Amino acid sequence: MSHSHQTPAGIQSACALTARRWVVLFLNVATYAALVGVLAHVLGAGGWTVIDICLMIAFFFGAPWTVLGFWNALLGLWLLHGVRDG
Repeated sequence: MSHSHQTPAGIQSACALTARRWVVLFLNVATYAALVGVLAHVLGAGGWTVIDICLMIAFFFGAPWTVLGFWNALLGLWLLHGVRDG
């Protein structure tokens, strides 16, 4: 295999890295969308108030960091202990 198809560090192929990035993106977006959907359902159950909207906006901007941290930690743990060649 030529070096042009490797990542700059030469650890894995560019194709494998791209696939990993798509998986991480999908997991993060799906989790975030599910959390936003559940919160919108809960907050909107009795009708939307100003407080509900403020909570939704705060969650909308704060939750991505939690979701990213969660998947980063879980996938890192899996790569360290769950596979032979992480």
